Amino acid sequence: MKAVVFIEGGVVQEVLSDEGMEILIVDRDTEGVDTNELYKITGDDAYVYSTRGSSVNKEKIEEIYKELKEQESSRREESK
Repeated sequence: MKAVVFIEGGVVQEVLSDEGMEILIVDRDTEGVDTNELYKITGDDAYVYSTRGSSVNKEKIEEIYKELKEQESSRREESK
């Protein structure tokens, strides 16, 4: 199972996966957050975004992972 989380400006914009899954986004950057909105997650204060399902798009996930692997491979070759 693979997932990709797109973040812009510190905000989750999109969650894609190759299979349906429930995603829980936990933000430990709690500065300025009302204490009534905080939860304890693994012992730390955290803001928990609403649980949401991922958008299933197997083709896009494979494309993203392929692009990443190609770039990683290219970087390894350049560093030799």
